[in-house]
Amino acid sequence: MISLWAESEGLDSHGRLRVFEGSNKLYPEKPIAVTHDGGVGEFKYFWFLSNGAKDAKDSGESWQHTVALAIETEESDFDLFVSVMDGRYPTDSDYDFKSTNLGADSVFLQSDHPMF
Repeated sequence: MISLWAESEGLDSHGRLRVFEGSNKLYPEKPIAVTHDGGVGEFKYFWFLSNGAKDAKDSGESWQHTVALAIETEESDFDLFVSVMDGRYPTDSDYDFKSTNLGADSVFLQSDHPMF
């Protein structure tokens, strides 16, 4: 059972609720090996939870997350697309952050970015 409780009186509020698949969860400082057997243009999705923004707002401290991808197969290349806060699946045309380097990719999520 999931319950949503309104915090704002008299406002027509919209949100997005989602249940994430547990098998593709990322954890800080625990890299996982990834095999991508899809073709060019196919996406494989992962997720993680962070209370960094909320905790920093309460304490006034800054925060940063680095999402990094290393390439282990010679001559392979992946691009990294990240969406934040709303649970949507990022694509090459709908994302909040991206890294499209040749080889390793990384995205820095930090408290001083205007999005946060």
